[in-house]
Amino acid sequence: MSSAEREILVDFYERSLRDVDPRVRVFIEDELITDAGHRDSYALEDALVLPGISRTDIERLVAGRLLRVDERFGVRRLELTHDVLTRVVKDSRDARQARDAAAAAAARVREALEIQRRNRRNAMLVGAALVVAVALLASAGYAAYEATVQRSRARMAQDDAVAAKQQLVKETEKSIQAKLAIEEAQQQMQRAAVELQKMGDSAAEADRRAKEAQAVAVKDAELAAIQQKRADEATAHAGQLTRDAIISGVIANASAEDAEHPDRALLLGAEASHAAPVRLDAQLAQLARLIADDGVHKMLRIGDKVTATATSPDGKRMAMGTNGGDVIDLDLMTWTERRRWRGHETAVLALAYDQDASRLVSADAKKTVVTWQTRDAKEIGRVSVRDASDISRIVVSHHGQFVAVAGHSSVHVLTMPGQPGVPVLKRLGTGDGRCLGFGGDDATLLYGSGGALSLHRSPARAPRPALHRRPGPHAPCSRAHSTAASMRCSTPTPTASASSSFAMNRRTRSSEHWTQAKANCRESSSPEGLFCAPKCPKH
Repeated sequence: MSSAEREILVDFYERSLRDVDPRVRVFIEDELITDAGHRDSYALEDALVLPGISRTDIERLVAGRLLRVDERFGVRRLELTHDVLTRVVKDSRDARQARDAAAAAAARVREALEIQRRNRRNAMLVGAALVVAVALLASAGYAAYEATVQRSRARMAQDDAVAAKQQLVKETEKSIQAKLAIEEAQQQMQRAAVELQKMGDSAAEADRRAKEAQAVAVKDAELAAIQQKRADEATAHAGQLTRDAIISGVIANASAEDAEHPDRALLLGAEASHAAPVRLDAQLAQLARLIADDGVHKMLRIGDKVTATATSPDGKRMAMGTNGGDVIDLDLMTWTERRRWRGHETAVLALAYDQDASRLVSADAKKTVVTWQTRDAKEIGRVSVRDASDISRIVVSHHGQFVAVAGHSSVHVLTMPGQPGVPVLKRLGTGDGRCLGFGGDDATLLYGSGGALSLHRSPARAPRPALHRRPGPHAPCSRAHSTAASMRCSTPTPTASASSSFAMNRRTRSSEHWTQAKANCRESSSPEGLFCAPKCPKH
């Protein structure tokens, strides 16, 4: 067969199969020629039941002279119209089978590569598991070392407490001597007055002696007052050392002295650290009754001194900042540690949740403010407030658009990450940080400045002059401030002592803590929904 004839036949074959189902080509190449390339036939009715073989396509190929139908022994059979087509059909079949074989080989190569990739990944996982195991062993060794250090510190604290008690006895003796000197001076004044009445003829002499005695009594009284002040200071210092020693000793020896109830011993020591020395026995007895009534929750190992706390608006979560820069998120419903963030280099000084507790804002001693996303423990924003004093107060606006940060002498407003079109950081003015709060629509900020209240627009809106008002002892909030809401005053935040544990009693947390907080900063409300604290305690 010449090249021209072959090209004509190939073109004829391809044009005939162009508009039919591809499975018809496979049927023709596999069933209508033999393996050696000779013509063969196939029953028409049997062919029509095969997948992809339709009567329309068969009739089109018969009309195009590629196939023909021949009846043999009462059976209609399909076959190629001429033997010259067998070579073209066989070449097409061989090419198709070669392509299928190449595709199968490529698939086998890909499968082998995938198996190699999985083997490498499994090897990497095994290596990572070994690294984690080594890290866990190192952590366990470090924890044992820390326990030894804590026990040593507890013993040193006990020694300091003994020395402080001895010093307290000496200062008490000095105070008694000063009181006796005051009484002696008063008696001398009384005797001088009696002598003045009896000695009428020597009134001038008696008056002179009375003045001298009075001057001596005044000097003695001043000296006694100075000694009393020193004695009180020594008493307070000794009491603090005593409380620190008590709680450190209880925590260090809890497992040995009260193995069945270490949390009870810890809570006794924590309460004792807040009680005055003269009331220590009464406080411990009252705390023992609370434990007998309600019990205490399990201890949570914090590992550092707690420097700041914040509770979510729904009361289900609590955040604690430590002296080492960690921020701990606690679940108050299950008393478990949800997560621990390590984004600060220095001690955390202030914390605040937003309204739905989805974000937490923290500030440290280096004036760095960080915003965390509580859902996945991701840091979503970080701002450094360079010109601020030590940050002591954080408030998040009601709709979560802004964050107010106050120190001892300045107030700044930060834009919550994800809020476009407003300044990232803006300084509003000077303030002491004790009174701070946003309006209900996030449009205004009310804060205390010295003895006055100042009202400012939020950075996203046009500012207007600040409103100043001198509050009285119990002055209510005026209607001029009706756009502000939820004014808060900071109260002293309870922090942990030198121990590395934290325990909480439900009744103490729900009643005593908040009763003390309300007593420190009373809140009043106006008909417009403004909450403020005109009388905030001075730190």
